[in-house]
Amino acid sequence: MDIGSRLATPREVADFIGTTVAGMAQMRHRGNGPDFVRAGNRKVMYRWEDVNGWVERNRFCRTDQHS
Repeated sequence: MDIGSRLATPREVADFIGTTVAGMAQMRHRGNGPDFVRAGNRKVMYRWEDVNGWVERNRFCRTDQHS
């Protein structure tokens, strides 16, 4: 299984994008972070393809650009 097909923890994604686990929770609450998967009632996981897609959609070359 390669990294593209396994699920990532909030800690792994937070480290990858340069934020905290609490920051990831805030993004989930606001709905402005990567799509996530609920594994049970409390466990949250991320698909790497969704994380990479979110990063690509949030690339800008000017500060006045909007998504």
